[in-house]
Amino acid sequence: LLCSVRLVIDPVAQVLVCARPECLIGLSPKPEQVSSHLKRKHDVPNDPRSRVARLLRHRTPALQNPPDAPLRTDRSRPDPYLRKFEGFACKFCDYRTISKQNTSRHIGDRHKQEGGQLSTRPVAMFLPVYLQAWIRNPPEGRYWVVCEDGNEPRPVGDRDAFVHLDGLLRREQQHNQRLANDAAMATLNPKPAYPELRPWLERTGWEVTYQ
Repeated sequence: LLCSVRLVIDPVAQVLVCARPECLIGLSPKPEQVSSHLKRKHDVPNDPRSRVARLLRHRTPALQNPPDAPLRTDRSRPDPYLRKFEGFACKFCDYRTISKQNTSRHIGDRHKQEGGQLSTRPVAMFLPVYLQAWIRNPPEGRYWVVCEDGNEPRPVGDRDAFVHLDGLLRREQQHNQRLANDAAMATLNPKPAYPELRPWLERTGWEVTYQ
């Protein structure tokens, strides 16, 4: 029944979630509010709304209110039924936010000493991450960090720019490795030294004749 109206229940936190792409948020467990959401946001007919309300009214265990529900652990995999936000995680505590302005406010309120010692911008004291929460704009930064493929920090800026810079870094590393390999080979096979050898002899390669 819940699936037919695109509702899911998180089995651990016991939170009811609207899984429609335009929502992807936790809902109040009150049957009347769920019915109102389905009608107002998604134009669901009365009959399925009534059956959903009746199901929720007699459900055991009771559902959690999303703002108060327990958070998932950091570094969880993204939940496809919840919205994913680009955000920031404080490096000194568990505070998370999706607002750059809030990073400055948080550092000023909580970590003024650390900020003064580091002499850097407040946003630099946050790790850029992906966040999820049960609701939009949760109180007290109640987000958790989600990771794909074990990669916690998120790329900052345009994705194409990130790919371009990543390619540059890889090519630079390969170039440096080639230089190191060439230097090692030169150490193992040094060229013979001729004190009288002039620069033009080096250019012509005549020294090879005398090897």
